[in-house]
Amino acid sequence: MINDSLRWRLLWNLALLLVVLMLASGMSAYWNGR
Repeated sequence: MINDSLRWRLLWNLALLLVVLMLASGMSAYWNGR
């Protein structure tokens, strides 16, 4: 059970990191496009 919870937490951290990276890349492209 603990291992499953740990896996879910890791998955959420990876998803959050991916979203942040996508947001940062999009913002940088937006600022560079102006």
